[in-house]
Amino acid sequence: MTANPINDDDIFRPAIHYTAKNTWLNDPNGLIYHEGIYHLYYQNNPFGNVWGNMSWGHATSVDLISWDEQPVAILCDAEEDIYSGSIVIDEYNTSGLGNGQTAPLVAIYTSAYKDSSARRGTQAQSLAWSSDGGYTWTKHQGNPVLDRNSADFRDPKVFRYNGPPGSYWVMVAVEAEEHRVVIYRSDNLRDWHYLSSFGPANATGGVWECPDLFPLPLDGDKEQTKWILTVNLNPGGPNGGSGGQYFVGHFDGVAFTSETTVTDGSSQTAGLDTYHWLDWGRDYYAAVSFHNAPDGRRLMVGWMNNWQYGADIPTWPWRSSMSLVREISLVTEQGQHRLSQRVADEYRTGNALSVNTWSDLAMDEGKRHLHTGAPVETIEVTFIPESAEEFGLIIRGNGTDGTRIGIRPSENLLIMDRTNSGNTEFHDSFASTDTAPLKPASDGSYNLTLFIDHCSVEVFAQDGQITMTGLIFPGPDSTSLSLYAKGGTATAPSLKVTRPAGPSMRNAEPLQSHPRPTGPHAVADSSGHVKAVAELTPQLRHIAKPDWYTTDNPETLTATGTALRWGVVATGGIAHTVTADLALLEDAVLQAVSSRTQANAEEFAAEFGFVRAYYDRIEDDGETGYEQLVQDAEVDVVYIATPHAYHYEVAKAALNAGKHVLCEKALTINAAEARALVDLARERGLFLMEAVWARFVPGIQRALDIIASGEIGTVRWVRADLGFPAPEDLSARVWAPADGGGALLDVTVYPLLWAWGALGAPNAVRASGIVTDFGVDSQNALTLEYDGGAQAQLISYLSSFGPRTAVVSGTKGMIETVDLVNNPRTIRISTGGDTSREESFDQPGSGYTYQLREVTRCIQAGQLESATMPWADSVAILELFDGVRSQLGVVYANDRPLPV
Repeated sequence: MTANPINDDDIFRPAIHYTAKNTWLNDPNGLIYHEGIYHLYYQNNPFGNVWGNMSWGHATSVDLISWDEQPVAILCDAEEDIYSGSIVIDEYNTSGLGNGQTAPLVAIYTSAYKDSSARRGTQAQSLAWSSDGGYTWTKHQGNPVLDRNSADFRDPKVFRYNGPPGSYWVMVAVEAEEHRVVIYRSDNLRDWHYLSSFGPANATGGVWECPDLFPLPLDGDKEQTKWILTVNLNPGGPNGGSGGQYFVGHFDGVAFTSETTVTDGSSQTAGLDTYHWLDWGRDYYAAVSFHNAPDGRRLMVGWMNNWQYGADIPTWPWRSSMSLVREISLVTEQGQHRLSQRVADEYRTGNALSVNTWSDLAMDEGKRHLHTGAPVETIEVTFIPESAEEFGLIIRGNGTDGTRIGIRPSENLLIMDRTNSGNTEFHDSFASTDTAPLKPASDGSYNLTLFIDHCSVEVFAQDGQITMTGLIFPGPDSTSLSLYAKGGTATAPSLKVTRPAGPSMRNAEPLQSHPRPTGPHAVADSSGHVKAVAELTPQLRHIAKPDWYTTDNPETLTATGTALRWGVVATGGIAHTVTADLALLEDAVLQAVSSRTQANAEEFAAEFGFVRAYYDRIEDDGETGYEQLVQDAEVDVVYIATPHAYHYEVAKAALNAGKHVLCEKALTINAAEARALVDLARERGLFLMEAVWARFVPGIQRALDIIASGEIGTVRWVRADLGFPAPEDLSARVWAPADGGGALLDVTVYPLLWAWGALGAPNAVRASGIVTDFGVDSQNALTLEYDGGAQAQLISYLSSFGPRTAVVSGTKGMIETVDLVNNPRTIRISTGGDTSREESFDQPGSGYTYQLREVTRCIQAGQLESATMPWADSVAILELFDGVRSQLGVVYANDRPLPV
C-alpha cells in the first residue's frame, strides 16, 4: 500500500532512522562532526520525492539519534546539479576562504553540468565554504577546482594526510565507468595534483561510486594500522543491485596497495561471495564516514535503499532513509583482516519502553510464536544448532506474512527472506531471498542483533562481522516475533527484545534543539557572487522552476533543438486552445489529429494545417481514431485532450506504441491508473506529463519565486477558489460520472496548485461539498492541514460565480492574484503593513506555450519527466483526490481494479 495523505496514514516512516520530511534523498554527503554537532548532508531533491534536481539536503544531531532537518544547504541551479562529496574543517585556513575569525568548513562536491552550461555533459570537482558552522554556503568563484574533462568523474572524499611525504590534503574520487579510484593531493584545497589510481579490482558489475579511504588500528592496536578503501558499485552487489565493497591494505601518502584483492575485476560475476562487502543486504549503499568524529571513532552511514527499485518504494510523501550510524573497527578473524561493525553505542544507551528476555528456548520442527511485539524493536539472540537444517526468526509477522532471518549451518549461510514480508508487488525485483556467508563462533554458536523499524531491518551477525540490511513493508498489524526450525531442532540460550523509547518521528518535525543561526548571512548566487541577506529566510520551493526559465517572461517560441512531430487526440475546446499555442512554437510540427468523427477530424486538420486526420472506423476495420494516430510512425509525441475517463486508455495505447505523452489534467481518474501509467512510461523509457499548464505560467512561477525567497516570511495560510456556472445541459461531460465529471477533476487542480506551491503536500485533508443526484460534485470545499498549524482553504464550483483568485499569507506579507487564479497576468505583493507593489506579465498566445516548451525541452534532453510537473506530484494529487471523493461519496463509472 501507499501511505494515504488523507488519513495521514504514514505507516512506513522510520522511527529510529533519518528520512527527509517530504522529499527524496539518497547518498550521504559531507558527514562531519563540528562544535558538538553531527552534520548529515545528503543527495536531495528539494522539489519532489523522486531523483532529480540534485542538491545537498541537511540534518543535524547532537546524539546520532534525534535528527533535525535543516534548510537545503547547497541548491542546484541552471548550470549544475550538486552531486556527492565531502566536507573538511580547514583549521589553518589553507584554502584562504576563512574570515580570519573561525576556521571555514569547506565542501568539495561534484558539479554535474547541465545542458545550459559551457561544460555540459561533464563532471568536475568544486568547492563551497561556510563560516557559520555549515548552515549557509558560498560557492567558490574559481569553480571547478579539478576537471578531467570526464563525464563520470565524481564523489570526492577529502581528508588531511600526515606522514613521511608531508602534510597535505588527499582526495579520493572515481572514474565511475572505468572502475578506478583516482587519488589527488593539494596544499590548499584549490589546486590539485594527480598521485595514483586503484582498480579495477574485485567487483566490477556496475559503476564505481562514493569511495572512502581511512586508517584503522588492527585489533585495537594503534601500532598496527591498516588502511581501508571502500568503494560502492551499482549494480553488481552481492545479492543484486547496489552494494559496497572494501579493500584492506596500505596507503603511503601516494598510492593505495590492497592486501585483499581476489580478482582483477575482469569478471563481473565470478567470486562475489569471496569479496569483502560492507553489507550483504540489498539496501545499504554509498556508505561514507564522518570527518572529525570524536574520540577517534570511525562512524559510517549508508543510504538504505537500492537503485533497482528505489524510486518505487511505497512511501509518501518522503522516499528513502539512511541507515543507523555504525562504528567500524578492523579485526583478525581466522587469519583474515575484516571489518567489524556495530550500531553506534548511542542507540543502546537511551531509555527503553519495555524489555523482554527469554532463556533456553527449545526450537522444534515448525514455528513457535514468541511475542506480539511492536513495529520498532531491537532483538538480541544467541542460537545453538542441533539437528536442524535451518533455524532462525520470523519478524514483523501476522500469522501468515513475515520476514525470515535464518541460518543454515551446513551451508554456512545467513538468510534474509522477504518474499512474504508484506507489500512486495511495487517492483518485480523487490521480493528476494538474500544470503551471506556466516560461520559459527569457536563454541559453535551464532549471535544476531536486529534493529527493526517500520520499514527496515538491519542484521548484525557474529558481533558485526557480517551485516545484512533490507527494506520491508509489512502492514501495521504485523508485529509478531516467532522462532522456527526446519529439518530438526535448535536452541536459543538467550533472547532479548527491547522496544526503544523514541525518538519516533522526530526527524519529521524539527525539534530546534540547535536551530539554524539567525541574523545576517552571506549567500551566493550561481556565479559565486556574494550578496548580503539580512532578514530573508529562504523557504522550500515545492514546485520547481524549469531550468530554461531564466526570466519572469521567458521566451518560449524559438526552437531549442530537433523539431517534434505532434499528434492531438480529440478536437474539443481545450484541444483548440492548446493547438493554437502549439502552432506558435518553431520546433513543433502539427503531424496528425484524431477525432471520433471524420468531419471533426478533417475540419480540425484543415484549421491548423495538420498533415493527417484520423477518425473512428469501427464499421471498417474496428480501429478508433486514436488507435490509428498512435501507430503513425511520423508522430513523436501525443497530446491527449479527451474527457478524463479516457485518459488512461489513450495514454496507455500511446506509450505502448512508443510515443511520448502530454495528457490533460487530471492525468487519470484515480491514483491506481496514474501509477500504472508512470510504471509503463518508466518501463518504456518515454516522457509522460500531466498538462497542468498553470504551473508554468509567469505569474505563478514569479509568485513561487517570491514565496521561496522569504519575502513574505513563513506561509501560514492559503486561500484560493475557481469555478464557473457550467451548462445546465445534464448530458454534458462535466456532469457525467462516466466521463469523470464534477468540479474535482475539472477545477480543483488550480486552487490546489497554490497550496501545493506554497506549503507542499498536506498532512491531512477535510472535504465537504454538494453532490448532484447523478453522483458528481458541483461544489467542493477543502481544508488542508500542515505542520505547525498552517492551513489552506480551497473552493471549487460549477454552479455559481466567484472571485477566482488566490491569496498566500505569510508572517511578513502576502501575495494576491489580481485576476485569474490559474493564469494571473498581475500579482500584488504586500509587505510591512501598507507597502505593496504590483507585477504584471505578458505572454504569447493563451499561456500554454510555457508547458509546451517544457515538454519539448524535456524530450529533446532525453528526460522522462518534468521536475516542474513530476510523476510523484501527479500520483500524490490523485491520491488526495481519491480521499476527497471517499469523503464526498463520489464514485466514477470506471473506478475499478486495473487488470494484472
